[in-house]
Amino acid sequence: MGETFKPDFGEPEQSKSEEGYSEKIITYSDDYKDKVINFFEEMEKEFPEIAGAKDVRNIPEWFQRDDESNFWLALGENNEIIGTAGLRPADSEKIGYLSRLYIKKDFRGKGIGKELTETRIKFAEKKDYKKIFSATMPDNEKVHEFEQKLGFKKVNVLPSDWEFGKGAIFFEMDLKNDETESK
Repeated sequence: MGETFKPDFGEPEQSKSEEGYSEKIITYSDDYKDKVINFFEEMEKEFPEIAGAKDVRNIPEWFQRDDESNFWLALGENNEIIGTAGLRPADSEKIGYLSRLYIKKDFRGKGIGKELTETRIKFAEKKDYKKIFSATMPDNEKVHEFEQKLGFKKVNVLPSDWEFGKGAIFFEMDLKNDETESK
């Protein structure tokens, strides 16, 4: 097997969420592999639909195989994983898919999901993505509101032949404004 691509997205940054909780957002490295697997095993108890997901057991293969995708961790005290988020290209049209935004229950509502999502948006803009999409469960109204607050719009049609679970709700964000400003 070839060498794993390690995208460079800067040094870990210490930040403060809206609620004043201090954490840092870092790019995934295999140093955190076991912690990520444990994190998702814990998340599976609350979200059984993610049980057995292959991508979270092999982040480099799914999210870091090239410089167009990545995976981030929000770390709390003692480098405890308190949140995750990923971005992968959907196709060759510079369209991205946001996935695996999960925040530990005790840390929800503290701005960590917003920071992780803003990190993904900045990365997508840096990589010249035209649009980014996300899929959510239909009964997750809080996430629907969250995505709309950040500027995502609910859509009914997805690009290409994307396949998702039954009843998923989709959101998109245009990253390229085709309109030119008048001078």
